[in-house]
Order: sequence, then structure tokens, then C-alpha cells
Amino acid sequence: MLCRLTGTGFIFSKDGNGFYDLNKLSDTINLDNYNSDILNQCSVNGKLNAIPIGMTGKVFYINETTYAKAGLSIPKNFNEMISSAKIIREKLGNDYYAFDTDAYGALLLMLYKLEQETGKPFIVNNKVAYTEAELVEAINFYNNLVEQNALPSLKVRAAAGFIPLDQHPSWIQGKYAGTYEWDSSAQKWQDALEGNQKLVLADFPTEFGENKSAFNKVSMAFAIKKNTKYPKEAATLVEFLTTDPEAVKILGTSRGIPSNSTAVEVLESNGQLTGLAFEANNAVKDFAGKGIHPLLNIKN
Repeated sequence: MLCRLTGTGFIFSKDGNGFYDLNKLSDTINLDNYNSDILNQCSVNGKLNAIPIGMTGKVFYINETTYAKAGLSIPKNFNEMISSAKIIREKLGNDYYAFDTDAYGALLLMLYKLEQETGKPFIVNNKVAYTEAELVEAINFYNNLVEQNALPSLKVRAAAGFIPLDQHPSWIQGKYAGTYEWDSSAQKWQDALEGNQKLVLADFPTEFGENKSAFNKVSMAFAIKKNTKYPKEAATLVEFLTTDPEAVKILGTSRGIPSNSTAVEVLESNGQLTGLAFEANNAVKDFAGKGIHPLLNIKN
């Protein structure tokens, strides 16, 4: 039996014994096609519980059109975003903001800052890795962005109703001029903009410290039932789905840029690795933090 997993898969395999150990099937599944750091995100107690289909991460998207209307270039950090917000509101109106995010995004912005400062991910050994003082400072960082009108408060943005960010009227009209979102959803955010507005990728801000802190995770993974009667056959199917040229082309980048290096080569040769989502995924890989704890099941 083949299973399709996200972060919830770890709930069923706390000690690594919930699924078949795919290390035992390395003669069928070519594990050399995967970066060891990615495989580690699918391993528990040294047992490889799943094969990652793709990786995804959060990036900073900016509405270039709105910034250009205000005579501004794309901000490189949060300080520039705050100064840009003042000019945008002066020139375009007080219902304009330099950036926007929802409650999840607010949390992830704080975690972005904390990992860059400390070099530690959110959870280590099943405990929050940050001190109370560090957490308070991170909350103050977010609150300052709201107070400086760099981004709308959750109360302000809720005035349009509790709808997805990309469907918010202020995003569609270009009044919310940026967001922190998944690399794989670039086209969705671009398509939501009315007229000829253009979405671009911004640099990762680096004013907090020397540690890389791009939020990243396995988007989906394949696992095999632990007591299957046909582990070899199931492994053959996994290898087919992740490396066969036709299967790879059909899946494309719908679950993010593939983790399998052979699949990447197939998509590159077929011209399927282009555009903003591909650019964003490369940026995530270059600035990736340590990844998330598997039980922090934040959906993309």
C-alpha cells in the first residue's frame, strides 16, 4: 500500500515504526537522487518513513507596479519596507500598505526573524527553542510593522471578511503591495492582480543576523505501509512516479519543484522549470533555514 503524506504523517510514526523503512528498499528507490537534508525531514530515529515529492518555502513577493507608482524600488529589508510604506501612503492613499499577511504569516515572519538571529529553528527536542525575551522581541517586531503602517493589522484586513489573502480586494487592486507566501503559489498571486500589475520576487531580508532563515518544508511525500506484503512492488511504483519522464512531466511543479534530481533534469529539458515560481524555489533553497518540526503542520 502506498500512502501520500504531509506533516501529519509523523503523528502515526512517532518512533519511526509507523511506516516501512525505505532505507531497506534502496536497491529499488535511488536515494542518491535526493539531498540528505531533505531525506532527514522524512526520517524518524534513522528510519526513512517517506520519499519527498517536493520542497516548498515562503518567499517575499512584491507588487512592482504599486511601488513604481510611488516612485520606489523593491525593498531589500524591513527597514526599507517601513520607509517605503510612508511614501506609498503619502502618494497613493492611506488605504495602501507596503505589505500584507494573515495570522499564519505573522507567526512565520516572527519565526523568520528568530531563526536568523539565533540560528535555531522553532522547535528543538520537542520544545520551543527561544527564550521568553526573544519571543517578546519578535512579537514587538511584528507589532512595529503594524504601528508603522507597513502592513495592515489583522483587524483592518478583516474588514473585507475572512477570505484568502489572494482574494482580498486590496490585494487584487494593488493596495496591499506585498506578501510572504509559498514559492509554489506564485502564479495564483499574480493571476489575482487586476490589470497589468506585476508581481516580483524580493530579496530575503538579512538585517537580523548571519543565519539563513527561509521557511521551508516537504510539500508532500510518498510512504509505504509498514506491514505491506509487497514492499518491492510498492517501491517500484514510488520510483516510477518520481523518476519516469512521462510521470514527471504530468506532475510538473504542481507539488512544488521536485526533490528528485532526475525529475528536475526531465522538467528542465522539457522547459517546465521557468517563471516566478522556479525563481522563488531557487531562492528558498539558497537561503533555507533548518526546516520545521514535522508536527508543526502548516499547510501550503
